[in-house]
Amino acid sequence: MGFSLPGEWVILGIVIIGILSLFMVGIEYSIPTFDRAMFDDICNKYLAIIEKNGGLSSSDITNLENELTSLGFTNINVIAPTSVSWGNEATLRVTADYEFQITKLDGSKKIMTKTATYENSTIVLTLTN
Repeated sequence: MGFSLPGEWVILGIVIIGILSLFMVGIEYSIPTFDRAMFDDICNKYLAIIEKNGGLSSSDITNLENELTSLGFTNINVIAPTSVSWGNEATLRVTADYEFQITKLDGSKKIMTKTATYENSTIVLTLTN
């Protein structure tokens, strides 16, 4: 069965454009999700360093900030202990902004800024000096 009326072609065109639009919007909104997942992965890595070393050194904090900056994060704020004794709880808190672009219904682009916040605690498992 084929399309015989011009109206059927118009409807098919509208449906295809609608599906493509939904696909594009889905991709645009998934990018911040991937950025957030990478943000959490990096922060988890540094939480493991706190667990292992009993805190973060100034170079660890700088490395954490550099890794987040390389992913496009800005306004990075890190609150981390420098020395926690064995068996005590240590908390890492990181906030950072990231920008992403969305397409509005009229076809124009809009820059959105979101703040990612990571806060997690661990128990220090290594004896520190």
